Amino acid sequence: MKKVDNPKVFISYAWGSQEYQNKVVSFATSLSNDGVEVVLDKWSMVAGNDLNDFMEKSVKDPSITNVIILLDENYAKKADDRSGGVGTETQIISPMIYAATEQDKFVPVIFERNIDGGVCKPVYLQGRLHYDLSDENRYASEYRNLVRHLYGIETYRKPEIGKKPSWVDEQIEIKPLSVLKYDSLKKNNSEEIKKDQLEEFLLDIENRIVDYSMTKPQSDSLEDYLQLYSATSELRSDFLEIVRNSLYVKSYTQSIADFFERTYNRLDENTSIGNEICKVFLHELFLYFLAWLLKRKQYKGMGYVFGRTYFKTRAEYGYGYGHNYNMFYSGSLHTNLDRAVCQKDNKNYYSGTANQWISNIDINFCTKEDFVFADLIAYNYSIYGSGYKDDWKWFPVTYIYDKEFNSRVGAFARQLVSKEKLENAVKLFNYQSVEEMIESFKEIEEKIHHGEYKDYRYPNCFESAQIIGYFVKAEDMGSVN
Repeated sequence: MKKVDNPKVFISYAWGSQEYQNKVVSFATSLSNDGVEVVLDKWSMVAGNDLNDFMEKSVKDPSITNVIILLDENYAKKADDRSGGVGTETQIISPMIYAATEQDKFVPVIFERNIDGGVCKPVYLQGRLHYDLSDENRYASEYRNLVRHLYGIETYRKPEIGKKPSWVDEQIEIKPLSVLKYDSLKKNNSEEIKKDQLEEFLLDIENRIVDYSMTKPQSDSLEDYLQLYSATSELRSDFLEIVRNSLYVKSYTQSIADFFERTYNRLDENTSIGNEICKVFLHELFLYFLAWLLKRKQYKGMGYVFGRTYFKTRAEYGYGYGHNYNMFYSGSLHTNLDRAVCQKDNKNYYSGTANQWISNIDINFCTKEDFVFADLIAYNYSIYGSGYKDDWKWFPVTYIYDKEFNSRVGAFARQLVSKEKLENAVKLFNYQSVEEMIESFKEIEEKIHHGEYKDYRYPNCFESAQIIGYFVKAEDMGSVN
C-alpha cells in the first residue's frame, strides 16, 4: 500500500431520509477534520450544475485518491437496478473495478444494514472487502482503520519473519498402544471402572513429570535449558490425549484438578532446575485444560476448577493452608526460559515463556486463541470470581497475543447482555444467582470508575490485559433474551 500524505476522497452515496443525509455529512465532516479532503455533492454542487457530469469527473479525477462508497439497502438496490445518480455512478465505477481486481481506489463502507441486520452490497461489490460503520460499538475502531487506509497506512503491519521452530524437524512418533489405552475411557464400562482408569492414567503422567523433574541439563547454557523444556512435548501430548478422552468420565474435572494439586506438591519437594522446568510446564498444562473446558463450554466444570481450594502439603510460614488455583502459576520461575527463548530468536520478547507456549501450541487440541483466552479468563476470575480472596491477581502471561485475535475477552463480555450467556457466566464465576453476579460486577465497575483498579501489563508495554468490565456495563448484563 502506497503512503498518501494528502488524501482526497469522493463520497458516493444514495440520497435517503434527511436523517441519513445528515449522517453522511457528519461522516464527511469527521474525515475533513482528520485531514482528508472530501468531495461531496452537498458541498460542491450548486443549483444548475450537471449532477452526472460532476459524478463522472469526481470518480475519474486522478487527484482523487479514493472513492468511498457508502452502502445501505437503498444504495444496493439502485446500483443493481442502475437507477438514479447511484445507477450512473455504478456504470462508471463497476467497469473500473471489474477491469482491475487489485483496484483499491474504491472503498466499500457498510453504512447502514437492512431491517434484518444484513449487509447490503450491489452485485459488482460482492467480492470486495469492506469497512463496517453500521455498528456503533465498533464504529470508532473501524473509522480509525478506514482513515489509516486513506493515508496508505496498514492497520496490521506484516511482522518480521522469525526463525524456523525447533519442532519442525522433530519426527512425529505415533504411539498406537498409548492412543488405544486412553481410548478405553470411551468404552461402555461402569462409571466406577472408567473413573479408576482415568485416575490410573493421570497417576502415570504425574509420576513421569516428577521423574522428569530429576533430569539435569547437560550444561548451564540457556540452549540446553530450552532443549530440556522442549522435550516435555511428549508428556504434554499424552496429558492432552487423556483430557480429550476424560470427557466420557462424569467426575473428570475433579480428577484432573486433583492431578494438578498432587503433582504440584510432589514437585514442591525440591528446587532443582528440572523441578523448575516442570513447574512451568504444569502451568502450561493448566492453561491447556482451561482452554479445553472453555472450548467445550464446560462452564460448571470450569467454575469448579477455579473455585475449589487447593492445599499445599509443604508448610509455609510454619503452617500449611489452602490456596486458589493461582497455586499453579509459575511466573516467578520464568526467568531462565524467558532468557533462553529471547537468546534463541535474538529478540527481546515481553515474555519468552509466552512465546514458547504460543509458538509450539498443539493445534490439534486447541487454537492459539483458545489458549490465550483461557489465560485471560483465569485473570478475569481473579478479579470477578466469587470466593477469590488473594490480594494478587493471576497475571495472564500470554495476554499480549490477544490483540492478534480481536480480543476474545471482548467478544465474551459483549455477549453477557444475553440472559442465556449470563447464566453460563454465573456458573463459570461461581455466583449463586444472576443478581449476585451483577451486583459484584457493579462494585468492580465503581472501582474502575474511581481509578481504584490497577491495570496489569508488562513494563514498557502500552497494552494492558483486557477485563470484562472494559466491554460491557453491569446494568446491561442479561438485558436481552
